Amino acid sequence: MRTDLSETFNKLDATTYNHSIRVMKIAAEIEAFYGFGDNYLSIAALLHDIGKIYISRKVLDKVSPLTSLEREIVSLHPYYGYKILKNCDINEDVCRLVLYHHGLDPLCLTPVEPYLTDKIQDRAKLLHSIDSFEALTSDRPYHRGYRSKEALQIMLSESGHHKFFLDYLQFLIKNNSDDNETAIFRGNHNTDNVVVDRLLYSLSPCTIMVGVG
Repeated sequence: MRTDLSETFNKLDATTYNHSIRVMKIAAEIEAFYGFGDNYLSIAALLHDIGKIYISRKVLDKVSPLTSLEREIVSLHPYYGYKILKNCDINEDVCRLVLYHHGLDPLCLTPVEPYLTDKIQDRAKLLHSIDSFEALTSDRPYHRGYRSKEALQIMLSESGHHKFFLDYLQFLIKNNSDDNETAIFRGNHNTDNVVVDRLLYSLSPCTIMVGVG
């Protein structure tokens, strides 16, 4: 079966689809705040979980703790996403941000050629922090969303989070009376389904095989 990138993205479950859009909006604000010269971070943010189309909903929506096998299955989604984007000729830096968004040593089913610049390492860590914050502050089957201040404290207590993001988040909380959710990020971007589909089509108008082979 052949499809395009927007059709593949639209196969995501509603929770992952909406999470991906919110992560993209936060990433776009980070790019604007720090004056990044490209939009690779926000593109990778939109696409970071596209590999979850290959993960069972029973696993993704599970309320009880995952088994070791289920955790391993979920941990493959960055690799699946990388393969989807590579098959669609997406920019290599974006592909690598998706592959490394949960760490620089991802679980892979086949060998992946080494390619890790300082820029990719930095942005991948930043994407990981944005992804974590959005997940912490959103209601999920296994937890209620934390307030922004609570999420910040959790992230500060954990290693591996990007200082740029933590500094910006503290700045937003300090200057906002409403710190209840990711609404502290203004998100001045039109992100309805039509806009998302157009963006994805513009990234890769080619068709791709649905499969990670």
